[in-house]
Amino acid sequence: MLLKDLQTVTIVGLGLLGGSLAMAVRRTRPGTRIIGYAHRPATRRLARRLKVVDDVTGDLQEAVGDSQMVVLATPLSTFPSLMAGMAGALSPGAVVTDVGSTKVQVHAWAMEYLPKGIEFVGSHPMAGSEQRGLAAARADLFSGALCFVTSGRSDKGAGKGLVVDLWQELGCRVCQINPVRHDRIVAGISHVPQAVAVALVNATNGRYIQFAGRGFKDTTRIASSDPRIWTDIFMTNAANVKGGLDKVIRQLQSLQRSIGSMDRTGIRHHLAKARLKRRPIASF
Repeated sequence: MLLKDLQTVTIVGLGLLGGSLAMAVRRTRPGTRIIGYAHRPATRRLARRLKVVDDVTGDLQEAVGDSQMVVLATPLSTFPSLMAGMAGALSPGAVVTDVGSTKVQVHAWAMEYLPKGIEFVGSHPMAGSEQRGLAAARADLFSGALCFVTSGRSDKGAGKGLVVDLWQELGCRVCQINPVRHDRIVAGISHVPQAVAVALVNATNGRYIQFAGRGFKDTTRIASSDPRIWTDIFMTNAANVKGGLDKVIRQLQSLQRSIGSMDRTGIRHHLAKARLKRRPIASF
């Protein structure tokens, strides 16, 4: 199926990412029908009031039954039950994708729970914020963002091209990559930094927080993110996150030794190396 033939999309989960996706699709593809699934009545009422979808329901099978594409935009830990719950209602040839932050485990779940004839293609748009919920959603959230698209070894359908084309139409730069490499990369650039920000806040005396300036606020902003979402991410990418944290701990210990021994040369080496290594993104 080509993107121009995409008539109906179901978005399962209408939080920040799901709601923003609905808004973005509505803006770029006004002829595509958008169905939303949300298990909370309050979210369904808000979705109707904001008119981010054409229809919204709390019945999962009803939501996915007529769709050519289904996008999972809920916490990772809900994926197995959602995949199992929708399996019998999916239309033949439907494509299922997601916006989750890890991919190896998600592809494994898709192989286990989705029926044959349903193609799963992983998506991970590198967009979002520490805010949450449909009220924080916006149509331009994905504009200019990088979006990883992953597929398994057994995927042979046209779904990958459809998913790539959709994200590009929404303004993303798409990187096609295998799930193993994806999880290794995002551990280093996203998951480990999240863990470090959390550790930094937890290591800081709470009485001092009120005096924090921009440096502390910028460094720890992501520590305000949803604990449920990040618990799922850490647990589904545990080996890569642990390995990354081991490296951070070794770097901190080395810097600690330099500071403890009043080694001016060693301290400057750590600082200069980091400054040079960060140069490619320093102007962002």
